[in-house]
Amino acid sequence: MVEADAAATVLQGAYRGKPVALTIHALEFSVHLKDQLWVQLPVELVLDAKVEDHTLTVSMLAPPARRESYQHLVSREQWSERHKQKVMQALRLFSIQLKVHAPEATVFAAALLKAAYPRTTPHRRVLVLCNPQSGRGHGKHMLDIIVTPVLRRAGCMVTVIETDGPWHAYRVCQTLSLQDYDVLACVGGDGTVHEVVNGLASRSDVAQSMQLPLAPIPCGSGNGLYVSLHGAENGFVHHLACLNVIKGTPHVHELMCITQSAQDLDTDAWPYTLRGHAADGREYVQYYSFMSQTIGIMADLDIGTEAWRCLGDMRFVLGYLLHAIRNRPCHADVDVWFGDHGTNSLTAMRQRSDAASHSKERQRPIPPAPHRLRCGSVLDPISPSATAYDPAMPDSALVRQGWMRLATPLSFVYTGKVPYVARTLMAFPYTHPHDGLIDVVTQERSGTIFMTKARTT
Repeated sequence: MVEADAAATVLQGAYRGKPVALTIHALEFSVHLKDQLWVQLPVELVLDAKVEDHTLTVSMLAPPARRESYQHLVSREQWSERHKQKVMQALRLFSIQLKVHAPEATVFAAALLKAAYPRTTPHRRVLVLCNPQSGRGHGKHMLDIIVTPVLRRAGCMVTVIETDGPWHAYRVCQTLSLQDYDVLACVGGDGTVHEVVNGLASRSDVAQSMQLPLAPIPCGSGNGLYVSLHGAENGFVHHLACLNVIKGTPHVHELMCITQSAQDLDTDAWPYTLRGHAADGREYVQYYSFMSQTIGIMADLDIGTEAWRCLGDMRFVLGYLLHAIRNRPCHADVDVWFGDHGTNSLTAMRQRSDAASHSKERQRPIPPAPHRLRCGSVLDPISPSATAYDPAMPDSALVRQGWMRLATPLSFVYTGKVPYVARTLMAFPYTHPHDGLIDVVTQERSGTIFMTKARTT
């Protein structure tokens, strides 16, 4: 029997011959077995509820039962602080089946789904792109034991494609049928997401393809995008990542555009198809980055530790120590354009980041000429300002509408659009995914191996 009032909705049933009561109340779902609390969870952890042949099946994510009891409990407070709570790391797929009176159970199941999906539609159509070799090579294992079972138990219509080598994800995204999917899940690392982003960006229907929501499921070494979205405490919580695929709401994430001279690349082997020409006819290649770009030590430690993937994200820490000892110079001219809103004041960065964090921008139309370069390509000449850029200069001294060149000897230049580039490194603490700015960190080169002073712009 269903009992409903302003405060709660209750369904009576039976579990293995014992009386059971299911309740929806105050954004929580609870189950009492013989008057004893058995399950109590935020409704956000409920995945699906369906009735077949007088049997109600409720699928959810829940921690294992406590040793001293049989209870599966997550409080509303724990859920609100999930970015800090280790209880999220214990989430597992959990289902219960109850004997019920079908008409009443159908009403209850509909009410439960409505509470569990207040802003989104259940039973999404999901394309899963899995890189089985990402990170420590656990992608395929996670796909089989966690990702696919959780998504299907949530009632999602799941299509799985396993990549067979570099650039496969890029080619898939160039030709996939957009209308067949509600979300694209990337089981892999940030490299897999990078291929997906550029595959979607290279399409002729880019105004539509770049609106397809993407959701990372962390199986790489760094997983910077996932950690930035869900916090370092939950850096490898795959069940929480699946929940994001099932229920997450999209938000805008700006991309950085990179150009490189075609003659400096093996363009026959280069997979990305976007090309352009400078005024003198020279060709450049163009692609996009959602996370970071770097030259110098930070690039060397990433490329130089490919053979250490078995160490996970620890390879970046060891790589940094090794290259800090070597302390090779970064031979590059660094020119920056501050515009009206750029700053090198950490106080201003913090204030703007706090203000931007309250923005709820969910969608932004793609401009009519999405690949047009605002500041030219790498082949276009730059006329630096007569005033050299000094990271210590105040905002009032910055040239706003023109290039400024940084003349300081550097060890690396690092640009980013997400706070974390790995679970152990928050490289860009003040960046925001849609503030119209790129955060730049420069490391001045000194004679000591201990390089701790960096500048953020």
